[in-house]
Amino acid sequence: KIDESDAQKLTKRKLAALKAVLAADPRPAYQRNSCREYGLDFGGYSVKFCVDNDLLTVTQLEKKNK
Repeated sequence: KIDESDAQKLTKRKLAALKAVLAADPRPAYQRNSCREYGLDFGGYSVKFCVDNDLLTVTQLEKKNK
């Protein structure tokens, strides 16, 4: 789940690619803690997310400084 305000920060192509990456559940296989916040760098953005049961929620999407 990505908030509309965060989704609007990305092009449609980048948003589709990010959704595909997140659908693959990029958490380390040895960590499945539902309370933990995870992060990854994607297309010039820092993406933070958490997973509760089968629902992944993006909690932060910020453009990275170069």
